[in-house]
Amino acid sequence: MWHFRSIAVQMHFVFNWRVTLFSLVCLVLFIYLGFWQLGRAEEKRTLIEHYETLHQKPWGALTLETLPGSPVSLQGSYQPEKVFLLDNRVLDGVVGFEVLTVFVDQGLGTGVIVNRGFVPMGRTRDDKVDIPPLRPVEEVFGHVYILQDRLLADSTASGMIVQSQRPVSLLNDGTVYPNVVRLSLKDPNALPRDWPLTNMLPEKHVGYSVQWFAMAFAVLIAFGYFSSRGKECDD
Repeated sequence: MWHFRSIAVQMHFVFNWRVTLFSLVCLVLFIYLGFWQLGRAEEKRTLIEHYETLHQKPWGALTLETLPGSPVSLQGSYQPEKVFLLDNRVLDGVVGFEVLTVFVDQGLGTGVIVNRGFVPMGRTRDDKVDIPPLRPVEEVFGHVYILQDRLLADSTASGMIVQSQRPVSLLNDGTVYPNVVRLSLKDPNALPRDWPLTNMLPEKHVGYSVQWFAMAFAVLIAFGYFSSRGKECDD
């Protein structure tokens, strides 16, 4: 006759302060990072909504109080001899520059740095850059772009290559408008560009938050596994 013996396994919690401390630190950190990413996602949604609202406004005159992202129209004339090339720009896999030109606005009575957009670099940095000539206009359409950077510049065959588009540094003149106007695509002097409103969309932040929360859940599972021991008991 066959005899069967049933075996029950009783689980016991085993406290290990190293495992507990490590798990607690990781759990708190991962949960914090998850909620931080959710907060960043909400900030990006608010930013996008803010700029979309501004872009729907009519074109207005540029003032020192104009909000970043606001559509503006400038009346005056370009100074074609004052051209700068913003370095380290890439568009569709092509290395090049963004063309910065000075426009004297009659309303402000000062020069304004206008970013026209992208041009490709030559074979070497010493080659002359092919910059499309400016069409004669009396009015410029664009959006205000707020800057916070510094200047490094080197002379080139095409003018000045710069690492910054900060106007005061470029012109060494305190009368220049302190920010940049990025040309609208509707402007006849606009060049190709890639100016995303944000480098990371809200959906990507949400995806990262899900990953952090998943890691926090994995820590709980691992803590339970390493903190429990099984003991066989005969029935």
